[in-house]
Amino acid sequence: MRPFASHPDELISASLTGELTGEERRQLDTHLAQCPECRATLAAFGAQRELLAGLPQPPAPRDLGARVRAGIESGRLGRPWWQRPGGLLAGVASLATVAAAALLVIVLTNGTNGPNIGRQTPSPTPSASPASVEPSASATPSEAPSVTPAALPLGVQPGDLLYAQLTGPYDGLALAVVDNQSGESVSIADPAGSQYGEVTRAALSPDSRLLAFTTETGLKGTWRIFVADLSTGATRQLAETLPVAFGRRLAWSPDGRYLAFTVAPDTGGGASDVWLYDRTTGTASQLTHQGNAYFASWAPVGPGDNEQLWVSLAEADPVSQLAQFPVSGGIPATDPLAGETTTVAGVFVPLVSPDGAHVLYWSGTLASDGDSGWTFSRGGLPQLAAYDPTASSWSGTPLFSDLVVGPNGGAFSSGELSWAGNSDAYAVWAAAWTGTPEGAGYPDVNAVYVGRVSTGSLSLASALHLGDMTSSDGNALSVAAVTLAPDGGQAAVTLAVPRPGDLSAPASYLRVATTAIGAGAPVDVGSGGASPPPWSGPAVFVGP
Repeated sequence: MRPFASHPDELISASLTGELTGEERRQLDTHLAQCPECRATLAAFGAQRELLAGLPQPPAPRDLGARVRAGIESGRLGRPWWQRPGGLLAGVASLATVAAAALLVIVLTNGTNGPNIGRQTPSPTPSASPASVEPSASATPSEAPSVTPAALPLGVQPGDLLYAQLTGPYDGLALAVVDNQSGESVSIADPAGSQYGEVTRAALSPDSRLLAFTTETGLKGTWRIFVADLSTGATRQLAETLPVAFGRRLAWSPDGRYLAFTVAPDTGGGASDVWLYDRTTGTASQLTHQGNAYFASWAPVGPGDNEQLWVSLAEADPVSQLAQFPVSGGIPATDPLAGETTTVAGVFVPLVSPDGAHVLYWSGTLASDGDSGWTFSRGGLPQLAAYDPTASSWSGTPLFSDLVVGPNGGAFSSGELSWAGNSDAYAVWAAAWTGTPEGAGYPDVNAVYVGRVSTGSLSLASALHLGDMTSSDGNALSVAAVTLAPDGGQAAVTLAVPRPGDLSAPASYLRVATTAIGAGAPVDVGSGGASPPPWSGPAVFVGP
């Protein structure tokens, strides 16, 4: 993507009035991620609009929008600012940039803060950019200070903990997303016209504006996949799927344009394929047509400015393939696995670290269980390897140092893997061990094991201290979702409370635990002391 030749004041101005196309919005977001001066301009424009909003305003000409769009489409954006459609707003706001930016800093730094969860240290100067990227190395001391864009939803800052919360009776559940630090929340509409169920997975876009999430669908047992705008609560349903093992991941591409996920239709037979949602067009469509394909993870953008994502093919001896397509080309109309691809044998659902240096994956022999999907029948173990996208095989090391695969199939049948944003800490959870336990209840499907690339393998001692794991009626809580903080120092764990009946409202604890061995008691978030609690979680941490 070509950088702007100069600061695009006219696009910044138009972004506040909803006049940008999807591609222009994407270009502007990318530029803002690298330009602190334009981020300050955006904040000043927003503050100036709020000041001007209280003044009497004559009605705008009926054709104003058409004239602005015509100017953008005709390429007249290169004119001096006073000749551009948004030039008046840009000119007025430019005169007040320093004052408005200072006012915005004062307002933001005096906001309400929640418990010290997520944010590592107090932050007197708000975060730098909508895409959470460090300022450009070319920045000079004379440039305006870096501030959080006025339009960023829920007052989020790097390190904040956002979580979903369901409240109300079973036949009237309401869903909201809450920022634990700012205390702000947004109600999430349900466009499908039927009530939400337990929220089971969540993924925050890199610019912190969109939240993808899945919910269970009542007694039907399927999962619905949604994308919600955190500024407005507007929601789009993307797909409905059976929640098969290893098919529950959803993740945004590094540039935030695409969301990838697996769809296993509820028509039966265990079929599955990878789908993509393109936020610039608002459409979701099927990417692969293999019938046994699972989304694994995104990789860093590759040579030739290509999006790269790993897709795994489930069969007795699984393989993973690297699908590629141009960043700006949209969702491919043809299956990217049909052409030449990088194939790695013996690797299932690889999860590439954010920095592209390492990869977590599963190995073993798979077997299909019809509608339940594919699980390991023999030798299932999570592995860690150096990431090499050009190799046909990876030399992995088992994550658990004290587990021995038994001769009769003792191993994991399934499980979940997560990386922290620092690409060092990782977690293994919901891991179902089929062999003889190696210790008292070890490994435990309701434990969360956290390790680090820099410190070695997992063991019994790697289990997080999650506190009391029983509900008020004595039933065991179950791990429903796990997210690691960007620095790996905390884990937000959703612990589901068993339902006393099919028509009872779902309940869970959202428990934030410190990952250091021997850490203190975890902290419950969002329950408000209610018994039973509302359904809180899963959580996502805002990246740095």
